[in-house]
Order: sequence, then structure tokens, then C-alpha cells
Amino acid sequence: MPGRYDSHTIIDLAFAFLVAVAGLVLVGLADLIFSLLDYLVNRGISIEVVLRILLFKIPAIAVLFFPIATLFATMMVTFRLVKDNEALVYWSSGIPYERLIRPVMIFGCVITFLSFALNEVAVPWMNYRANTLIQKVIIKSAIPVIEEDTFFRDVGNRVFYINKLNRTTHVMSGIMIYELEGSHPRILLADQARWDDQSWTLTHGKIHRFTPDGFLAYEAQFDEMKIKVNYQLEGVYSKPKNTREMSIKELSKEVKLVAAAGLSTHVLHTELNLKWSLPFINLVFALLGACLILVFVRSSRDVWGLIVAVFMTFGTIALFFFVTAFFRALGFGSKLSPMLAAWMPNGLFLLGTLFFWLRFRLRG
Repeated sequence: MPGRYDSHTIIDLAFAFLVAVAGLVLVGLADLIFSLLDYLVNRGISIEVVLRILLFKIPAIAVLFFPIATLFATMMVTFRLVKDNEALVYWSSGIPYERLIRPVMIFGCVITFLSFALNEVAVPWMNYRANTLIQKVIIKSAIPVIEEDTFFRDVGNRVFYINKLNRTTHVMSGIMIYELEGSHPRILLADQARWDDQSWTLTHGKIHRFTPDGFLAYEAQFDEMKIKVNYQLEGVYSKPKNTREMSIKELSKEVKLVAAAGLSTHVLHTELNLKWSLPFINLVFALLGACLILVFVRSSRDVWGLIVAVFMTFGTIALFFFVTAFFRALGFGSKLSPMLAAWMPNGLFLLGTLFFWLRFRLRG
């Protein structure tokens, strides 16, 4: 019977965890989705780029919410055991309390390992790709959107005017381009042009070059001319990695380089220790979620106990982010050693979990 209990409980925990992660990821992506929709609708960014950014961002956001999802999953499953009197049946059969917590511990260990693996393998690379794409979108948005019967300027010293534009075929007509090259401005006039995102191909046009005094110095006709109106974004923007885009190995190498240069490594050392410590909060939260239900909910009719447990959960989440940010700041400011700054939140919440567990055992 204990074996069946373990397998059924772990399956229930996994299902509740996946549902919680899916909901939290959607909430976490909401602000990014709104921003990207503006670029999609108003800036001409392709739907493919938007979907790639969202896809690359999912692992980083999911891992961030793993502790919260773990907490909710263990609370939901433990509450069901109490509500259906399954826990009471097991306890009455002589199965010790600690034995009933075993599937929760196994589940917490699995999520801890999964969080660590994702943080090492998937999150740094995908986070870097997503942030690089976002920066490219921002740079590209600085290049003006082509409009009819409007003067606009590109990122260089050129002013464009287009009389008509067919957005389906990308064919423009009635084009004037004013280029300021040193002290000798130049005007290009063309009957038509075709835009392919990287260049414009002008057809049946004229070139007028003027002297600094404004007199015509040169005039020529052309049948076809190609001009570059955009930049290869890879050449414009080369993004350095931040600590969230590095694995432990990469960050360790960065710490050694900074230390060899004689500079302070408190910030990098704190971030490095956080990469080790943060995944373990999943195990702590798995045990804490079960303890909160066992302490405050005595039966299926204990509505007030459930309300208190839910409020305690939200308080725990808020306190976790505050405590982690607080000790992280202490580590950054050299007020606390990097190791203590990274592991202290885990220790404090583990003490809280032991407190609730002892309270439950003394009551029992």
C-alpha cells in the first residue's frame, strides 16, 4: 500500500505542478507579449520573430516560478489527502507521519534537480538568444516605418520622401532621397523603387549633386541603382552575456578573470553561489507546502484553516522574493560573504519548515 501511495501522490504532484507552471508562465509572459504585439502591429516585426522570443523566454520564466508552483502543488495534493481522509487512514494503519512525507521529498528532489539542469543547460543559452532578439527588435524599430506622402529619416544622414507605396508588392513610386555627404549634398529622384528590407532598388531616376553654395554641380541619369537602407543587425549589435545568461562554468571563468585583474568579485561570487542555492528552495518549498496544510487544516470542513494556509502561502511567496533580494544586495555590497548571502534564504525557510513540522507533530 505505501508503494501505491507514493506513486499516486507523485503523479498528482506532477500534474498540479505542471498546471501551476503553465499558468504562472502565462502571467510572466504577459508584459513581454504586450510589448511584442506593439512591435508586431506597428513596427513590422514578423510573427516568427515574436514567437521565437516567447519560446526562448519560456524556460527562464518557468524556472523562476518553479518554487511557487512546487509550493502550490504540494499544498493542493496534501489538502486533498486531508479532505478525503486518506492521510487519516494511513496514520490509523500505523504508518508514521514521516513515511507519508516521503513522496513530497522525492518530488521536491526531482524538481530541484530539474531546476538545476535547466539553469545549466537550457536557460543561459535560450535567455541569451531571447535577449539578443529583443535588442535586435529595438534597434530595428529605430529604423523608420515607410509611409506614403511623408518625409522620414533613417539612422544616417538621409531624408526620404515617397509619394505612393504598395505594401503588398513593396513597390514605391515618386521617390526623393536627400543625402548629406560632407559639405556636398546629393538628391536622388526615381520613378519607382522596390524595398527588400536590406536595400532599395531605384529605377529610372536622376542624381543631382550640389556645391556648398547650393548650385548644381553634377547631374546624371540612371536606369537602375541599388542603395542600402538598413543594417545587418548582427553587425550593429553584439550583446555581451550577463550572469543570467551564463552557466556555472562560464561564470566561474568570469570570476577568475575579474579576480586576476585585481577587481572586486563580490557581485559575481554572489551570483555564482545563487546558481547553486536557488534550485534547492524547491525542496524546501515542497516540504513547507505540505506542513502548512497539515498544521492549519484539520479536516475537510476546516474552512478557516484553509484560508489561513492560503494567506500563509502568499505571505511565504512575498517573503521569499524579499529575503532573497535583501541577502543578494548584502552580498553585492560586501556586507555579507557571497556564500552566506546566497544560502541564508534557504536556511531561514528550512527553519520555518521545521518549525511547522514540529508544531504538527506535537499536536498529533
